Amino acid sequence: SEPLNIVFLLNTSNLGNIKINMLVHKSEVDCVIQTENEKIKQILLRNKNEFLSNIENINLKVKNFSIKVENEKDTINAIGNGYINLGKIDLKA
Repeated sequence: SEPLNIVFLLNTSNLGNIKINMLVHKSEVDCVIQTENEKIKQILLRNKNEFLSNIENINLKVKNFSIKVENEKDTINAIGNGYINLGKIDLKA
């Protein structure tokens, strides 16, 4: 089967823009999360284990995982380069 590339571009009120890029092949996942600055990266790193546990709870094995800082313009410019904009989705817990 072919690998599936899933990209989430999140614009959050507290954490700014976050890009989650997941490459799923069979039951293995490579995941790269990109943030706007080092402070947000550190916040996400503190919650990394919970995120990884949730991925494994849906029977996927995380093979590679990283969080890195990316320029905000790079994340915003990615919209329109083969991405489908689903519009504003208001998620509240």
